[in-house]
Amino acid sequence: MKILLITVTIMSLLVGCEMARKQLGANLLGEQFIAANEQVNHCNLSGLNYFSHAANDNSNKIVQVSSLLAIGGHYATVGDMVNVDRIVDRLVAIDPDRDFDEERTLLIKDGKILAQVRVGNGFTATCR
Repeated sequence: MKILLITVTIMSLLVGCEMARKQLGANLLGEQFIAANEQVNHCNLSGLNYFSHAANDNSNKIVQVSSLLAIGGHYATVGDMVNVDRIVDRLVAIDPDRDFDEERTLLIKDGKILAQVRVGNGFTATCR
C-alpha cells in the first residue's frame, strides 16, 4: 500500500512537470522515466517503450508501478479499456490489497488528466 501512495503522489507531480517537479521525479524515478513521460505528454509514443520495459523490471517496484500507471493512463486516454483492465490486473497482482474497480477508476481519471496535458501541449488527446 505504501508503494501505491508514493507512486500516486509521484504521478500526480509528473503531470504538467515544472522544474522543481522534474527534479523530484528525476531523483525518485530517474531521468529516463521523466524523459519518457515528457515524450508521452507530447504525443511521442516512443516513451511507451521505456515504460513497457520498466513495467517488466521487478528490481524497482516504484518505477515498475509508476510505469504501469503511465501505460494505463495512456490506454485510458485513447479509450483502450481492454488494455486498461490488463494493466489493472498487473497492479493487483503486484499488490493484492488493491481493489480492481478502484484502480480502474483511478486509471481512467489519470487518462483524463493526460488528455488535458496533451491538449495543453497543442496535440489531440489521443495523439491521432
